[in-house]
Amino acid sequence: MADWNISRHDSEADRADTERAEWIAERTAELEVEYAADVKKVEEAMADFFLADEGSLVTNLTAFFLSPSESRTAFWQLQWQIKQQIAPILREYAEDAATEQRNRMEIAADVEKFEQRSAA
Repeated sequence: MADWNISRHDSEADRADTERAEWIAERTAELEVEYAADVKKVEEAMADFFLADEGSLVTNLTAFFLSPSESRTAFWQLQWQIKQQIAPILREYAEDAATEQRNRMEIAADVEKFEQRSAA
């Protein structure tokens, strides 16, 4: 009987972990799209990744990345290359934010359960 209870508990924990991971992945995708359109968020993600201060190379690269110009094909190629390099950084930044949101939601739910038990 004990083995069955342990197995059942492990299965419930696995489902909870899977649901959590799916939620974080979905929220990460939403935040990534939102952040990619927000100059400040891209700059924050880059600065956080490079541990850089405002007014640094990160700011200049961000401005270059987000302001297309009709100059030359080389510019578009460079812009594309920069976007490809920034994408994983932005993805990680969005994933960290989604994980933090999920953690806050879980803590709030635990606090609410505790308060309900205390009130009963």
